[in-house]
Amino acid sequence: MNTQLHLAYGIVDMRARSDQDQALLRDVALARQDARRARRAGRQRTR
Repeated sequence: MNTQLHLAYGIVDMRARSDQDQALLRDVALARQDARRARRAGRQRTR
C-alpha cells in the first residue's frame, strides 16, 4: 500500500466521528481501492 495513503487512512480513521470525517474516510478508502486495482492491472499486463 502506498505509504501516504496508509498514513492518511490512519489519521482519518482516528477522527472518523462527524459526517465530514466519514466522507474523508470513504475518499481515502476509494483511493486505496484504485491504487490496488492499478497495481493488479500492471501485474496482469506484464504476463
